[in-house]
Amino acid sequence: MARILVIDDEPVVREFVGEILQLEGHHVETANDGYAGVTAFRRQPADVVIVDLIMPYKDGIQTIEELRQLQPSLPIVVMTGAPPARWPIHMLYGHPAEMHILAKPMTQEMLLDTMHEALESLASRSK
Repeated sequence: MARILVIDDEPVVREFVGEILQLEGHHVETANDGYAGVTAFRRQPADVVIVDLIMPYKDGIQTIEELRQLQPSLPIVVMTGAPPARWPIHMLYGHPAEMHILAKPMTQEMLLDTMHEALESLASRSK
């Protein structure tokens, strides 16, 4: 299965996402902010990164930019509690790899559907 890095400043979200993905057989690592997430990715790159958009210290956009410098084709799932009209899509779609948006609060089904899409895009790029 996939190696997934979850970056979110909310412990309950990290635990929820991590537990569900581990039950699906994925190897999951978590980080509580963008700095820790990028450090974890440099230490052990992930197949997919799930990153919260709004975080203190280094927000999701800054984190995504840094991850894109390390691996331009990295599939990224962006989590946000902001309403769709406030999503910074113009900033996210400027990247070469496909972005996936996951709205908070999320259900297990929403998470798994979004991860399935991200993993399918990863598989299609590696063919």
